[in-house]
Amino acid sequence: MKYKYLIAPAYITAFLLIAIPLGETLLAVRPLEPTILAWRVRAVGVVSSSLLTPFLGLFLAVGVAAASKHRVFLRVLSVLSILGALGLLAVMVLFALDAVQFRAQIEEVIRGSFEVGMIQTGVKQFLLFIGAFWLGVGGLRTAKRVGHKKEAVPLPRPAAK
Repeated sequence: MKYKYLIAPAYITAFLLIAIPLGETLLAVRPLEPTILAWRVRAVGVVSSSLLTPFLGLFLAVGVAAASKHRVFLRVLSVLSILGALGLLAVMVLFALDAVQFRAQIEEVIRGSFEVGMIQTGVKQFLLFIGAFWLGVGGLRTAKRVGHKKEAVPLPRPAAK
């Protein structure tokens, strides 16, 4: 493969696209107070707004693994994508229940804005669920068709000076 020197930087970029937004989001929802309804609604909204960039990082990593014929890593990423999608599905259900419960506590004046925000969050979650699940299934199907381990493109080793 003539682009083998781009494999490691692409994986690093994918990792950064995943890790940095998730880390920033975890800091933004601190202190963790999952027993408080208002915190859960806010936290899910904040997290949902920041999931697209990590999803793009996962997509990049899956694409690099497929192009590089890294079957095992492609399978690992695909399973993680499916598990993430299923986790997101669980969050969607719990978020819907929390939003209905929290809606009763919102003043009538701002209830319309709250409902729009909840719908936006739900739509984002649903679209990311579809994308992550589809990426995982597609990655697993691709892993079956990708060459055997002996055909994988090795990561380049830094040249000794």
